[in-house]
Order: sequence, then C-alpha cells, then structure tokens
Amino acid sequence: MPLTRSLMFGLAGGILGAIVWTTFVYFSGIESRCLALLIGALAGVGIRLSMRDRQSFGGGMLAGVIAIGAICAGKIAIAGFSMAQLREMMTRDPYMIGAIAEQTLEERQQAGEDFSEWYSLHNLEVADSPKDFYPSEIWTHAVKQWKAMPDLEKDAARIQAASNFDSQLPSYFIVVFISSFKWADILWAVLAVVAAFFVACTRHDQSFDRLLSDPFGAVSECCRKKAA
Repeated sequence: MPLTRSLMFGLAGGILGAIVWTTFVYFSGIESRCLALLIGALAGVGIRLSMRDRQSFGGGMLAGVIAIGAICAGKIAIAGFSMAQLREMMTRDPYMIGAIAEQTLEERQQAGEDFSEWYSLHNLEVADSPKDFYPSEIWTHAVKQWKAMPDLEKDAARIQAASNFDSQLPSYFIVVFISSFKWADILWAVLAVVAAFFVACTRHDQSFDRLLSDPFGAVSECCRKKAA
C-alpha cells in the first residue's frame, strides 16, 4: 500500500537522522539541536523517495509527524546516555564518600548536634562537588572511613549504590528527559517539521535556499499549490 510504503521510507529516514544525531552527541558530548533539521530533511527525503518524486501535501504532513517522533526518539536515547553516565558517576569515590558523609551527618544530628549555622552560611545551589554539601569535619571523617574500608567492602558498597540507582531509574529517567527540553528545542523542532514538509511535498528541482531563507513561506506556497 502507498501509505505503508511512505511510512516505512519516512521512518527509515527519520531513524537514520536520529542515529546520526545521537551518535554525534555520544562522541562529542554536545547536544547540537540544529541537527534536528537533518532529521526532518531525511524524513522528508524518505517520503519523497517512496512517492517516486510525486508532490503530496499528505506526504509532507506525514514527514512532519515522523520528524517529531524521530526527534523524541533521539531525545530518549540522549537521556539514556546521560543516565548511564550518571550511574557510573554515582559509584565513584567522591559520591561514595558523600553517602558516608550523609549517614554521618544524620547520626550526629540525631545525637543532638546542630549544623544549621553552617548551612545558613553556605549556598548549596552553587556547590559543584559532593564535599561542598557537608561541613569539613563531617567530610574529613567520611574520607577517613572510606579509605579504611577493605577493597572488597568498597566494591560491595559500589554495587549497592548502583542497585539503589537502578531501583529509582524510571523516576530519574523521567526527570532527566523532561529537563532536557528547552525553548530552543521547540524552535528547532518546528524548523525540522518545516524541513520535512518542504522536502516531501515540493519538486525535486526546488532549491533548499528557499527553505533556509524563508521556511514558512516555502511551506505556505506548498499549501497554496495544494489548495489550488
């Protein structure tokens, strides 16, 4: 069926674009949102190939929907990379020491010690390492306790930390995924949809210069031709 063929080709293009995007993010560590245009363009190319260069308003709409889906799939993959990095980070020495420091702090507070003055003088919002969250005597005690642990006990503690992280993985993933969306993502997603629509429903000899110089005008022209 034509629709099935178009869907398969469009998905292939969108998935290819998402793979290129996520691979770039994985190796560079930079979430280049402008690559969303590539996803849109490839989804449009897939639709266009499936229609053997025929113009189709519906094909453009389908390409736009596929582009949005592929962008979301790419964001999910990028969030997955972030979760893997965070999981590994949580088993490093500074964070393991932080867990000991947190336990020590709770025990000393339950014993009646008051650390409110220390916390009133320190802005934790600008803290950039685990030791910045605790008074120096708490952190020093935690460091000594960690260093005194046998290696087997340290390994067991790391395994437990990873297990605790995994138990909260769904909620962590949702937070990371939602927080990854910025206003710039909306802009680039819109441009990706425009690119997908333009590539899928216009003639093969039309230049991308029109898309780059006046994207919404290009789409409007395509819509007017369809209406005519």
